[in-house]
Amino acid sequence: MLKRWGFVLFLALAPLALYPVLAPASFSTTAPRNDYVGNGATATYTYSFRIFASSDLKVTKTDTSGVSTTLTLTTDYTVTGVNSASGGTITLTAGNLTSGYALTIRFQRSIQQATDLRNQGGYFASTHENKFDETTRYSQQLQDQADRSIKLPETEAGTAAKTTLPTATSRASKFLGFDSSGNPIAAAGTSADLTPVSAYINTLLDDATATDARQTLLLDKHGADIASAGTLNLDAATGDLVDVTGTTTITAVTLAEGVEKTVRFTGALTLTHGASLVLPGSTNITTAAGDVAVFRGYASGVVRVVTYQKLSGLAVVLQTVAAGNGIGVSTSGSTTTVSAIPRSYLAGLAMSTAGSSATMSIAAGQATDSTNAQNITLAAISKTTSAWAVGTGNGCLDTGAIANSTWYHFYAILRTDTGVTDVLCSTSASAPTMPTSYSFKRRIGSGKTDGSAQWTAFKQTGDWFYWVTPTLTVDVTDQSSTAVSRTLNMPVGFKMLADMQIMVSTATASDGYTYFRDPDSTDSAPSVTVAPLASHGAALANATTPNRMMVMTKNDATITTRSVGASTTVRIVTMGWQDRRGRDD
Repeated sequence: MLKRWGFVLFLALAPLALYPVLAPASFSTTAPRNDYVGNGATATYTYSFRIFASSDLKVTKTDTSGVSTTLTLTTDYTVTGVNSASGGTITLTAGNLTSGYALTIRFQRSIQQATDLRNQGGYFASTHENKFDETTRYSQQLQDQADRSIKLPETEAGTAAKTTLPTATSRASKFLGFDSSGNPIAAAGTSADLTPVSAYINTLLDDATATDARQTLLLDKHGADIASAGTLNLDAATGDLVDVTGTTTITAVTLAEGVEKTVRFTGALTLTHGASLVLPGSTNITTAAGDVAVFRGYASGVVRVVTYQKLSGLAVVLQTVAAGNGIGVSTSGSTTTVSAIPRSYLAGLAMSTAGSSATMSIAAGQATDSTNAQNITLAAISKTTSAWAVGTGNGCLDTGAIANSTWYHFYAILRTDTGVTDVLCSTSASAPTMPTSYSFKRRIGSGKTDGSAQWTAFKQTGDWFYWVTPTLTVDVTDQSSTAVSRTLNMPVGFKMLADMQIMVSTATASDGYTYFRDPDSTDSAPSVTVAPLASHGAALANATTPNRMMVMTKNDATITTRSVGASTTVRIVTMGWQDRRGRDD
């Protein structure tokens, strides 16, 4: 009997001996998902969880624009590592994942139960383990989807009203909104179904056009007129553009901080500058009909006028412009002209006279005055030797009567109250007696009268003046071996460059070497070997040697001559002179 039961027990246990005993299996609690970002150099990516078939993966690629594409097994990728507890890899068939693209690999399997466990059937541990793994994987798959879903807070119980969306028909082409109870509603964006918004916003949301919306917001809207008052309440304006009527002085404005209002005044009133109403230039403004101002709430109780435009186009605040340093200012009546001019500028204004005439002509031109403060613009004009009177053809003399054989200096002059310009002549080289109301001048040249108190003829080219008929200025036969001053026929009062025709002769060989120089330079004996040498020379006895030379004069029109011997004859004809007329000041 025991033998028989032992045989039966052997038969019962024999199937178990045919299968190995499986070790307990562990399963990751991490969601079955891996995420990557492409670097442009990788095509194979790892998944770190067990799958049961190559179709258990969902692979999604997202480009840099956010467009996602679900990849297809075999067509877009291949899989290794099926049934491996540590996972495996997928390889993109198109090659490396583009740099910046996202790649998501996660477990996804249709939920099903395809295993049939029969009563009194064989117990296969691996079969049960696989089913437990699949069941856990299904749970993780659902948890991953739940983690990416919108959920109610932990402390809030779910109800059908809170979690059920409106039907597809009622929510088509609408927004997801929430009513006052927090329940989802289908909102079309109008006042009829947007319960949470205010009545004012309701009036904005039903506007069909941008123009309508801006009008609702009081933008680009001409509101009702507001009467001027000591404190002007612009917060009450029904548009961002309003007309202010009346003539009451305004000392304060009520306007919320950061808000701007554009105001057009219909008449004359005074805006008073102060701590609460800050005006341009920190000065009161008298308005005129049609003037426009932009008011901005700046801080609590403070409003600024950030822009003010007069209907006339004139500036609301006149800035003071000081003449000088390259800025010229001239005024004619109510018009002030500001111009940029170079220091000591002079152009045109050439002088000419036919000679033996009382008339001096001056060409049109422009010059900075002697202080570089005003711009003097002169039309062509002729002046006589009579007492000064404004206008062409009238006299130029500042004081007294015209004298014979006398140098006179000519000035372009300006009176700033009217902008009138004219020409004045004077024996003074720097301080003529100015006519009444004329306060700016610029010396433009000089002329000399003849023995009949008429002008001696000359020609002017730029800064050079040349006598029409040059005369012998110096004629000496006993030129000293020491320095002697010689006066030339040219203007006095300024250092100028003299243009001379000279002739030197001597009765004694080598005595004729002569040094012509600026009197302000150091006196030196002329020489043929050492500085400063000689300006001109007559090496042979009784030799006559003419020459043309230029020498800088002293401000009294003199130069200095010095010869080797005392028996030298020196003759000088003043041909002309260079007069810079203040260009270098």
